[in-house]
Amino acid sequence: MTQVKICSQCKETKNVKEFTKLKRSADGLKYQCKDCISIWNKRWRDKNLDKHREDSRKWYELNRQRALEVKKEYWKNNKEEIQARRYSYQLHANRLRDNCLKEQCPEWADLSKIKEVYDLARSLTKETGIQYHVDHIEPLRGKGSNGLHVHYNLRAIPAKQNLSKGNRLGG
Repeated sequence: MTQVKICSQCKETKNVKEFTKLKRSADGLKYQCKDCISIWNKRWRDKNLDKHREDSRKWYELNRQRALEVKKEYWKNNKEEIQARRYSYQLHANRLRDNCLKEQCPEWADLSKIKEVYDLARSLTKETGIQYHVDHIEPLRGKGSNGLHVHYNLRAIPAKQNLSKGNRLGG
Protein backbone atom coordinates (compact mmCIF):
# COMPACT_ATOMS: atom_id res chain seq x y z
CA MET A 1 0.00 0.00 0.00
CA THR A 2 1.39 3.37 -1.03
CA GLN A 3 1.60 5.93 1.73
CA VAL A 4 0.29 9.39 0.94
CA LYS A 5 0.29 12.78 2.63
CA ILE A 6 -1.43 16.12 2.00
CA CYS A 7 0.86 19.10 1.38
CA SER A 8 -0.01 22.01 3.69
CA GLN A 9 0.91 24.48 0.93
CA CYS A 10 -0.68 23.22 -2.32
CA LYS A 11 -3.25 20.96 -0.55
CA GLU A 12 -2.53 18.11 -2.97
CA THR A 13 -2.37 14.48 -1.89
CA LYS A 14 1.05 13.13 -2.80
CA ASN A 15 3.22 10.09 -2.27
CA VAL A 16 5.37 10.38 0.88
CA LYS A 17 8.44 10.22 -1.39
CA GLU A 18 7.50 13.77 -2.45
CA PHE A 19 8.31 15.03 1.09
CA THR A 20 11.68 15.48 2.78
CA LYS A 21 12.45 14.30 6.30
CA LEU A 22 11.78 16.31 9.47
CA LYS A 23 12.49 14.41 12.69
CA ARG A 24 10.41 16.62 14.97
CA SER A 25 7.14 16.15 13.04
CA ALA A 26 4.74 13.36 14.01
CA ASP A 27 5.22 11.40 10.78
CA GLY A 28 8.90 12.34 10.37
CA LEU A 29 8.23 14.36 7.20
CA LYS A 30 8.03 18.07 6.38
CA TYR A 31 4.58 19.59 6.02
CA GLN A 32 5.18 20.95 2.50
CA CYS A 33 6.06 18.84 -0.53
CA LYS A 34 9.43 19.16 -2.30
CA ASP A 35 7.86 21.13 -5.18
CA CYS A 36 6.35 23.77 -2.86
CA ILE A 37 9.59 24.09 -0.90
CA SER A 38 11.49 24.53 -4.15
CA ILE A 39 9.11 27.30 -5.28
CA TRP A 40 9.39 29.04 -1.90
CA ASN A 41 13.21 28.80 -1.99
CA LYS A 42 13.37 30.27 -5.51
CA ARG A 43 11.14 33.21 -4.52
CA TRP A 44 13.28 33.86 -1.43
CA ARG A 45 16.49 33.76 -3.51
CA ASP A 46 15.02 36.19 -6.04
CA LYS A 47 14.01 38.64 -3.28
CA ASN A 48 17.27 38.24 -1.31
CA LEU A 49 19.87 37.80 -4.05
CA ASP A 50 22.69 39.63 -2.23
CA LYS A 51 22.13 37.67 1.00
CA HIS A 52 21.92 34.40 -0.96
CA ARG A 53 25.22 35.14 -2.73
CA GLU A 54 26.91 36.05 0.55
CA ASP A 55 25.57 32.93 2.29
CA SER A 56 26.70 30.77 -0.64
CA ARG A 57 30.16 32.32 -0.59
CA LYS A 58 30.49 31.71 3.17
CA TRP A 59 29.28 28.12 2.83
CA TYR A 60 31.79 27.50 0.04
CA GLU A 61 34.65 28.90 2.14
CA LEU A 62 33.70 26.65 5.06
CA ASN A 63 33.02 23.58 2.89
CA ARG A 64 35.46 24.01 0.02
CA GLN A 65 36.63 20.38 0.00
CA ARG A 66 33.06 19.04 0.07
CA ALA A 67 32.03 21.42 -2.74
CA LEU A 68 34.94 20.26 -4.89
CA GLU A 69 34.04 16.61 -4.25
CA VAL A 70 30.42 17.25 -5.25
CA LYS A 71 31.56 19.08 -8.38
CA LYS A 72 33.95 16.24 -9.28
CA GLU A 73 31.21 13.63 -8.74
CA TYR A 74 28.77 15.65 -10.87
CA TRP A 75 31.35 15.88 -13.65
CA LYS A 76 31.99 12.13 -13.47
CA ASN A 77 28.26 11.30 -13.71
CA ASN A 78 27.39 13.91 -16.38
CA LYS A 79 30.55 14.12 -18.48
CA GLU A 80 28.91 13.65 -21.90
CA GLU A 81 26.16 16.18 -21.17
CA ILE A 82 28.65 18.80 -19.93
CA GLN A 83 30.91 18.32 -22.94
CA ALA A 84 27.92 18.57 -25.31
CA ARG A 85 26.85 21.81 -23.61
CA ARG A 86 30.38 23.24 -23.87
CA TYR A 87 30.55 22.28 -27.55
CA SER A 88 27.18 23.96 -28.14
CA TYR A 89 28.37 27.19 -26.45
CA GLN A 90 31.57 27.09 -28.49
CA LEU A 91 29.64 26.65 -31.75
CA HIS A 92 27.39 29.57 -30.81
CA ALA A 93 30.36 31.81 -30.01
CA ASN A 94 32.09 30.82 -33.26
CA ARG A 95 28.91 31.57 -35.22
CA LEU A 96 28.64 35.02 -33.61
CA ARG A 97 32.30 35.74 -34.42
CA ASP A 98 31.93 34.48 -38.00
CA ASN A 99 28.85 36.68 -38.49
CA CYS A 100 30.78 39.67 -37.13
CA LEU A 101 33.67 38.95 -39.52
CA LYS A 102 31.25 38.69 -42.47
CA GLU A 103 29.58 41.98 -41.52
CA GLN A 104 32.95 43.75 -41.23
CA CYS A 105 34.51 42.23 -44.36
CA PRO A 106 33.80 44.50 -47.36
CA GLU A 107 33.24 43.03 -50.82
CA TRP A 108 36.48 44.59 -52.06
CA ALA A 109 38.64 42.88 -49.38
CA ASP A 110 41.51 40.78 -50.74
CA LEU A 111 40.66 37.34 -49.30
CA SER A 112 43.95 35.79 -50.45
CA LYS A 113 45.94 38.38 -48.44
CA ILE A 114 43.68 37.80 -45.40
CA LYS A 115 44.39 34.07 -45.71
CA GLU A 116 48.14 34.82 -45.83
CA VAL A 117 47.97 36.51 -42.40
CA TYR A 118 46.17 33.46 -40.93
CA ASP A 119 48.73 31.15 -42.56
CA LEU A 120 51.53 33.27 -41.08
CA ALA A 121 50.05 32.91 -37.58
CA ARG A 122 49.84 29.12 -38.03
CA SER A 123 53.41 28.83 -39.28
CA LEU A 124 54.78 31.05 -36.46
CA THR A 125 53.00 28.80 -33.95
CA LYS A 126 54.62 25.72 -35.51
CA GLU A 127 58.10 27.28 -35.78
CA THR A 128 58.30 28.86 -32.34
CA GLY A 129 56.10 26.57 -30.27
CA ILE A 130 54.34 29.72 -29.01
CA GLN A 131 50.65 30.10 -29.83
CA TYR A 132 49.98 32.97 -32.28
CA HIS A 133 46.64 34.66 -33.02
CA VAL A 134 45.48 36.90 -35.82
CA ASP A 135 44.74 40.28 -34.26
CA HIS A 136 42.58 43.08 -35.61
CA ILE A 137 44.71 46.21 -35.08
CA GLU A 138 41.54 48.29 -34.94
CA PRO A 139 38.93 46.06 -33.25
CA LEU A 140 35.84 45.08 -35.22
CA ARG A 141 33.70 46.23 -32.32
CA GLY A 142 34.69 48.36 -29.39
CA LYS A 143 34.38 51.78 -27.82
CA GLY A 144 34.78 54.32 -30.62
CA SER A 145 36.06 51.78 -33.12
CA ASN A 146 34.57 49.90 -36.01
CA GLY A 147 37.48 48.21 -37.77
CA LEU A 148 37.24 46.20 -40.94
CA HIS A 149 38.23 42.60 -41.58
CA VAL A 150 40.81 43.46 -44.25
CA HIS A 151 44.45 42.35 -44.59
CA TYR A 152 45.97 45.70 -43.61
CA ASN A 153 44.00 45.65 -40.30
CA LEU A 154 45.36 42.19 -39.42
CA ARG A 155 48.62 41.04 -37.86
CA ALA A 156 49.98 37.84 -36.35
CA ILE A 157 50.90 38.34 -32.68
CA PRO A 158 51.51 36.01 -29.73
CA ALA A 159 48.21 34.80 -28.24
CA LYS A 160 49.17 36.08 -24.79
CA GLN A 161 49.58 39.60 -26.15
CA ASN A 162 46.32 39.39 -28.13
CA LEU A 163 44.32 38.15 -25.15
CA SER A 164 45.72 40.85 -22.87
CA LYS A 165 44.91 43.52 -25.47
CA GLY A 166 41.24 42.65 -25.41
CA ASN A 167 38.99 44.83 -27.54
CA ARG A 168 41.28 47.88 -27.58
CA LEU A 169 43.43 49.58 -30.18
CA GLY A 170 47.14 48.78 -30.55
CA GLY A 171 48.74 46.70 -27.87
